[in-house]
Amino acid sequence: MKKVLLAAAICLTLCVNADARGIPVKFGEEEKIEHIADVELKSPRNKPMALAQKVTTKWFILPYRTTAELALTDRGETGRYYNMPEGDDLAGFQSEGLLPNPLPSASLGLLGILWGHSLWIAIFIIIASFVVPLLRKQTARPQAAQTPPTENDPDAKV
Repeated sequence: MKKVLLAAAICLTLCVNADARGIPVKFGEEEKIEHIADVELKSPRNKPMALAQKVTTKWFILPYRTTAELALTDRGETGRYYNMPEGDDLAGFQSEGLLPNPLPSASLGLLGILWGHSLWIAIFIIIASFVVPLLRKQTARPQAAQTPPTENDPDAKV
């Protein structure tokens, strides 16, 4: 019980003024746009576009789910994006040479996957820190208590 209270106190301490301490504690959803390549398409605002990777991270103190998918963005912008065309629209843009064929795949990489699911890793470590000592206690066999021989014991050597 003391360990649970200590863990709760540490979490509460980290959450209070976390931004001031530079600790990445967040809640909700965060989207980042990462430039991949310039393309020949024009946006609805008549600006040249770029192929990008949209990385979506869902947070509850730590990130618990991160996904990556392709998107289009205005060149030089990182906040606004457009969903990738699908089906016949995508095939038409590719046949006209406005989008690459085949499209590159959106990927996070190993570190991105680990960081993007770090809440689950932290929960596993916390649970393991409680379960492993309990299992060790249960599997440890107590040594048989040795009692000194008594006078009435026929096998006792006097």
